[in-house]
Amino acid sequence: MNRLRIFRPNERNSSSGRIARHSAVLLPFATLANRFQGSVTQAPVERARLLYVNRSCPFCKHPSVGLIELQDAVLNRNRVPIPGTATLVGFHCNGCEREWPSSLPACEPPITADSR
Repeated sequence: MNRLRIFRPNERNSSSGRIARHSAVLLPFATLANRFQGSVTQAPVERARLLYVNRSCPFCKHPSVGLIELQDAVLNRNRVPIPGTATLVGFHCNGCEREWPSSLPACEPPITADSR
């Protein structure tokens, strides 16, 4: 088993011949904790239900639908967004190029200027 060794400067290691005194550096844990408390994520079951209901376009019934998400995804340790953690705000049809909010059920298309 390896032992953790702590570096302590002494007279031989310092360049000026005096014992170098290093002040302790405190890492601000509170700012990191606040970052995770501030982000509000959707429940996985609610997100899955929205994806299932809106799996096809309510206007043209095209099966290829894209997600419209906010840029508030949780980041992993490499600062890359974790898929599925961003807030889902709407959908975009790849067939007819229309968009609709995620709170709207797929069975009721929204009233637009085109549909009147």
